[in-house]
Amino acid sequence: MFLIAGGPGQGSAHTFALGQQDNADFMRTLFPGYTLVAFDNRGTGDSGVIQCAGLQNATFLSNDQYSVLAGQCGAQLGTSSPF
Repeated sequence: MFLIAGGPGQGSAHTFALGQQDNADFMRTLFPGYTLVAFDNRGTGDSGVIQCAGLQNATFLSNDQYSVLAGQCGAQLGTSSPF
């Protein structure tokens, strides 16, 4: 279950604070059996602007070329989790 914060521009990760055991336990009590996901949409909460020069500067490329640039951007960004 995706937990979405209510305000425009409001990140969900801090709002629901699933990294704090009491909050996580409370939400699991409310939604037993669900996998709970709270995240910050791009540009909200702790999320920042994506910096992928290849994609940001690209114009008039084929889908294959955009796909390569998107893959490079994904590799550059990597994965991370605060929890």
